[in-house]
Amino acid sequence: MYKFIYFLLNLIFRPFISMKIENPENIPKDRNYIIIANHVSNFDPLLLALKWEKQVHFMAKEELFKIFVIGPVLKMLDMIPVRRGESDRKAVKESLDYLKQGEILALFPEGTRNKKKEGLLPFHTGAAFFAKSADLEVLPVAITGTDSIKPGFFNKVVFNVGKPIKITDYYDGKISSKELEGFTGILKNEIGNLLRMENENNCSQ
Repeated sequence: MYKFIYFLLNLIFRPFISMKIENPENIPKDRNYIIIANHVSNFDPLLLALKWEKQVHFMAKEELFKIFVIGPVLKMLDMIPVRRGESDRKAVKESLDYLKQGEILALFPEGTRNKKKEGLLPFHTGAAFFAKSADLEVLPVAITGTDSIKPGFFNKVVFNVGKPIKITDYYDGKISSKELEGFTGILKNEIGNLLRMENENNCSQ
């Protein structure tokens, strides 16, 4: 069912959205990982999943699963419902289970859409927590173009992929909450650098 739904979505979006992955050589081929990305549009998770070679699991706010049509589709796409604003142990367990099964988890550390269209909102420490708990690398991805998509027009979306980052390259042994915050700062800086690189590329073209 997952493949069928994405096949249909590809038919809908591909005619008017060009999607490109910059630096695809940075994507690990022989192991799973955790994707983090900036978040500027509701299109972000859908288009990233459509462009990625392997299936990607996202967390989505629980309210969306209660909406007619949208809810069942999210379930068929293996999205993970999460209660925002509180500790959702069920969502955490489901995410960790996917990672232990060798699947890919994607997170938006800003926690909500950044409507300012510049800079980044404060990052939550969830990606650092999962990286520590599952002992996996974090793959930073800067998304540009999704905030200006207009149906019926030709749109360009770019996913600029950074190099994988492992928390144990910075901290050894038992990792404290302060160190999780420190690693989260490193991830935020990397996304910021990727966004600046992409903006500079656009200005030079």
